[in-house]
Amino acid sequence: MEHKYFPEPVDEEKELNYLLEPLINNVASQQVEADHDDTTTRNVVSYVQSVRPVLQKGPMCGLVALTMASELLNPTSCHEASSSQSNTHPGSILEFARHTELTKHGEMFSTQYMKRIVQEHLSLKAKVLQTESLSEMELIELLLSTTKTILVPYDADKNHTPCLAKGHKAHWCLLVGFVLCLTTDGRNTTLQQFTQPTNKRHLLLKEDNSKELFRTMLSSEKCRINELHIFARHGKSRYMGLWSWTELKRSNENLLEIDPQRTQPGEYVFPTSGGINEGLCNQIVIVSNQ
Repeated sequence: MEHKYFPEPVDEEKELNYLLEPLINNVASQQVEADHDDTTTRNVVSYVQSVRPVLQKGPMCGLVALTMASELLNPTSCHEASSSQSNTHPGSILEFARHTELTKHGEMFSTQYMKRIVQEHLSLKAKVLQTESLSEMELIELLLSTTKTILVPYDADKNHTPCLAKGHKAHWCLLVGFVLCLTTDGRNTTLQQFTQPTNKRHLLLKEDNSKELFRTMLSSEKCRINELHIFARHGKSRYMGLWSWTELKRSNENLLEIDPQRTQPGEYVFPTSGGINEGLCNQIVIVSNQ
């Protein structure tokens, strides 16, 4: 089964600017409204990691997301992954999942099944977390890490954005970055020390030792996170998505039942009890190379 790998987007900067424009315009308008009597500053800060998109063939969204996750953790292996002989190739992951009876066609309706594939086939570490237990700061910490990455099941709407379909449109995505709409006290020269301005209201977090300074600033009383959005990749588009974390979290927490059209006996592999409510609902998978 062939899975098409795409090179990096033709123009990553244009893609980023396109996705961020509505948020930047909204924050800029808020700043204008507040300038006459407010000493706070509003900015959009983004951080995103680059990974080659891979398109799925058939219901293999989870396995394709896992391919991208493994490449994100080990960028030097991305060329090897294009080979069907590589463990990280979607076809190789599918073969293992079928052999261990975790799937039939590539479907992945259990975070525990995903964890087993990560550990046994890719020799990486994996941990399943309750989504509701993850704070915004913990999520940001994970997304800043170079040794961990996050796989999230959710309901996908027609344009692949998160929706609430009770699990009937269950899909998987890989989180690759975040966008914060921040309010900081004063004119915030501290923030400018570890970000790269792209325009008046958008700051791109640097890749050097600035991450720790950024964490410290986020934890201070002088900084407030107004909105948290995440960058995501998935197997149905070569382009990134930018979604509200609140909406993705709600979608993840509404994975309650199997699509009635998928309940033919023996057609797919589901968790032995509880269906996707047990297998996916309110759960994410943290993949680590440490």
